[in-house]
Amino acid sequence: MTGGGTLTVEKETEIQFKDGYGVMVGGVNAHLTGATITGSGSGSTGVYAMGGKVLLEKVVVEGNNQGTGLYMAQGAVRLKDTTLRDVAKGMTISEGVVHMEGGSVTFSGRYGISVSGGNAFFSGFKITRQENKGTGTVPDADTGTVTNTVAGVGAGAGVEVSNLAKVMMKEVNIEGVKTGAYVMGSGFLVMGKGSISFKGEYGIYFDQGYAVLNDVHITGSGHQGTGIKMGYGQLLMVDTTLKEVAEGMTIVKGNVSMDKGSIEFKREHGVLLKQGSVLLNNLSMKYMGNDSDATFLKVEADSVVDKKGERVLNTADIKAIGIKIDGQAKARGVYFPFYVL
Repeated sequence: MTGGGTLTVEKETEIQFKDGYGVMVGGVNAHLTGATITGSGSGSTGVYAMGGKVLLEKVVVEGNNQGTGLYMAQGAVRLKDTTLRDVAKGMTISEGVVHMEGGSVTFSGRYGISVSGGNAFFSGFKITRQENKGTGTVPDADTGTVTNTVAGVGAGAGVEVSNLAKVMMKEVNIEGVKTGAYVMGSGFLVMGKGSISFKGEYGIYFDQGYAVLNDVHITGSGHQGTGIKMGYGQLLMVDTTLKEVAEGMTIVKGNVSMDKGSIEFKREHGVLLKQGSVLLNNLSMKYMGNDSDATFLKVEADSVVDKKGERVLNTADIKAIGIKIDGQAKARGVYFPFYVL
């Protein structure tokens, strides 16, 4: 429905469709309560919002492991106790404001929720990726191309944040994903009292972005993966834990502050810094493996040529205050390579 007026869909309403849209809202106010929207086909979208105000209350959107649960181009959408399940992509937000309280998101494709513009506020629900439910490739509604859902950092991500978008999450649990959160394009993520359980490469991956984590628990599969990987960005953590990971944190370039919490790792390093700064304050670190080459704190500053044509090292500083290290009989405490310039 587009134009003026109000769209109201009451309880026990069932909408079934193939490809296209189950409900399309543009420039009007819409209130859906207790409805079930079932779509099929890779091009299907349960709810398409392109303006106005939309309220979904106790709505169920199903996709037969295809399509997108909710696509938002602009406007304001609020979801209360609403379920998006068996879809390739749970929610795609390119602009506008979204609030989701309660309910759940279950997906099988590229991401559970993608926010590439606007602001999103999520609280009190679970995002779960179902393995082996979708097909090998899923058409990308944003670009019209086909995106591989297995290879790549962003494949199978719980949450994607990009293009200056802002996402705030409270008591949101992300499970069964390849990557918990993928932050790029100067996106900003705030996460409190939540958890990430991932099976792939990274708990959180920063291509370029910013984040604040408070009382967040990141858990890997036990034998592979990195809790946090930062290409470029800034990160503040308080009371946050990284465990069951091969490596705790890898920072290529950026600034990280971690206050309290813990890091438990099984392979190469607890913290690796190549350029930037890391401040660790009153936290514990524990090595769980048997590799004598493993290191708790590791600096690998690359040498570069400055404006004067002289070779210098990138600035890379790790400062640790009041940290407790366990397992140092097996792993090295600090590693700083010697460079001849």
